[in-house]
Amino acid sequence: MTMHSRLSVSLLSLTMCASIATAQGPHLLFTTSQTEWTLSGSGGTVLATLNPDEIAVLELGTTPCTMLSAEKWAPATMFHTQAGDTDGDDQFFEPSLFGRIDGLLQGQHTSPVGMPNQRTIYYSVEQPMGDVITGPNAFRPGDVARIVRNSVGDGQVDYFLRAEDLQIALGLPPAPLVVNLDACAWGHNYGVFFSVEGTHTCPLMSGLTVINDGDILCIPTATIGWTGALTVGGVMPGSAVVVYSEANVDAMVMNAMVADNMGGCVPQVGDVDALEIDWYNPFAATISSGYGVAVTVPHLLFAGSKLTGASVLSTVGGGNIHVDVCGPLGTSCGLGATLGDQMGLRPTPVGGVASSINALASSRICRFVTEAQQSQIPVATPISLDIASPGAFTWILVYFAPGGPGVVAPSMPFAWGSMCYPDYYGALPFVAVGPLMTTGFDNWTTGPIPMPVDFILQGVTITPAGTIEASTPTTVEVF
Repeated sequence: MTMHSRLSVSLLSLTMCASIATAQGPHLLFTTSQTEWTLSGSGGTVLATLNPDEIAVLELGTTPCTMLSAEKWAPATMFHTQAGDTDGDDQFFEPSLFGRIDGLLQGQHTSPVGMPNQRTIYYSVEQPMGDVITGPNAFRPGDVARIVRNSVGDGQVDYFLRAEDLQIALGLPPAPLVVNLDACAWGHNYGVFFSVEGTHTCPLMSGLTVINDGDILCIPTATIGWTGALTVGGVMPGSAVVVYSEANVDAMVMNAMVADNMGGCVPQVGDVDALEIDWYNPFAATISSGYGVAVTVPHLLFAGSKLTGASVLSTVGGGNIHVDVCGPLGTSCGLGATLGDQMGLRPTPVGGVASSINALASSRICRFVTEAQQSQIPVATPISLDIASPGAFTWILVYFAPGGPGVVAPSMPFAWGSMCYPDYYGALPFVAVGPLMTTGFDNWTTGPIPMPVDFILQGVTITPAGTIEASTPTTVEVF
């Protein structure tokens, strides 16, 4: 019996006696505009560093407020593993794969895993991803998309909204691509809310309109051709509607009376960089589109480039600091600086975090993360893997990854899981190490690796709820 077969039998037997886990949440997924650090310190692991090309989570409702900390949920090395060698340079590690992640959106959940996960979340990116693996279906600024495995293989791009449809909705030609999405949110009964980078003059159906980076717009649901998966299959030309102008958003920021990271009152939003529907306040107004379609606008959560200290505001009441289950996500003017700790970020010695929130989404997630301390190491160097595991014991799967330019590791569904990362790499040769005792944040270090080789590393654990779960993967290249 192969090691793969033994693992399959073992996991299947454990699954048969596992209980069904209850869902967590609600949680806030977000990105920061600059590199920040978790409030907890994440056990001194590399998981404490939150980069702008990674997704963090604030686990509201399941973590005591006194212990609340943002933690890494989707590391950059996970995206590198999913995407493969996108530019054909014979390495997985691509520090400029996306630039910053500048939009998050939880689409219709279709994964066989029971909860939203790192494969179901959509995002927008600041820089285009290489197209060596994807071909013409590349990931570009303006797209809202995700990296998936489909009938073509791994490393493919699945779109929620294509950049071409964004431009068509703004009354612009589909090419060349000139509009970069800066924030996004959606609800099937409402449509797609968004903000863009820069200023654009757009021939909307409601009239010629100057679109600013502080505006909040909507593509109304009645003007969208939805696919069966509830992604955008097409839009009516010029159908976008300005639901809040930059002046309106600036007035809401003024009304919210929120302090920045140095204690000053924030007078304006700057760029609208993050949006999410406030699902507890799902109606704000009904406005005319200018072409006979009434647009229902829910209250929105938003953040902007001037909101340093990582505050989050709401459109409720004409502009307020958003209040979650643990308190307000910002400090009121006159009461000191907005430090960032309200979002689980570690303040600086002289004030709050320099970051603003760069993307935002509400979801219910499971957090099981691995990340190597170094993604590229020379021969005769050990691999050091940091782990954040929900289980008391964790097995490490060490896969031998394919090499050469333009390759991507083939994944397959992790049939035993129901909450965390939905895939593993069981078609590749691998060894299983463990179990290791894990108590939250831990480290596993190998001996010196004696030859050039590429590894994918992934954790497997049994949660307190009895489910068997896989972690995010990380790739280490030994040269």
